[in-house]
Amino acid sequence: MPREGSNVTRLPDSAFDDVLHQQTEFIKSVMQSVMYADASHWEMAEGLRAREARVYRRNIEAMAINAIRITYSSLPGLLGEYEFRRLVLAMLDICPPNTGDWGTWGRQLPHLLAGRTIARKYPFVVPMARLDWRRHRCARAVDNRLQKDTLALLEKRDIDSIFVKFAGHLSLLSSRYPLLELRTYEHEQEALASDFSVRNRPYRLAIYRPQFSIVNDYISEQDYQFTLGLMQGNSIGVMLDALPLQGFDFSQWLQHAIQHNWIRRLYVV
Repeated sequence: MPREGSNVTRLPDSAFDDVLHQQTEFIKSVMQSVMYADASHWEMAEGLRAREARVYRRNIEAMAINAIRITYSSLPGLLGEYEFRRLVLAMLDICPPNTGDWGTWGRQLPHLLAGRTIARKYPFVVPMARLDWRRHRCARAVDNRLQKDTLALLEKRDIDSIFVKFAGHLSLLSSRYPLLELRTYEHEQEALASDFSVRNRPYRLAIYRPQFSIVNDYISEQDYQFTLGLMQGNSIGVMLDALPLQGFDFSQWLQHAIQHNWIRRLYVV
């Protein structure tokens, strides 16, 4: 409800969904109209004429470029403006948005980027794009609050039957390149060529949001494998059996996970 005396009225969810649906259908009609226009048809779908369709298309292209510039913040500097714009426009043709919310669009971009010449020349740009996407999803995820009462399951139930539901903002990433160091460089391509080398043993990263700010950290191999296994639906007991006894402390992992807001709840099956 709006505050007393406030002139701001919040739209109901249904009305917001209607707006998104209308935006989605409009984008689809414009994209379809431009395809017809390229085939020399003058009368367009949805009553759009060719000139109008091209104007709308240019506006949609500008919105797409701005949206991807926000979502994949490292790519303009990595690829250069010309290559970056070509990539976005290619994705707009191949994978047009299926919702009016531009913030949900762009998941396929790392896959599309992997097939381009610049990715073969600078292969680190693809994992950098994957990191950007995870950071974007992390920022948009709902806030997490640990259900502390579920921690009592660790004392009451067999750990083989206890599973972990993680916060929606948490994700993991593996890369042979030092992605966090690369993010600090203004000219990443030159930096990689001169300062960095590929590792046979990959870097393991966790991307999460403890409170309001996104954090990305390197984590140990065992922490990565344990967390990944839990995310894939294995129980705590199964993952403890799967890891070497030496070098992993579950109590320390649990303390770290709680402190950094990784966990939503524990549950039994």
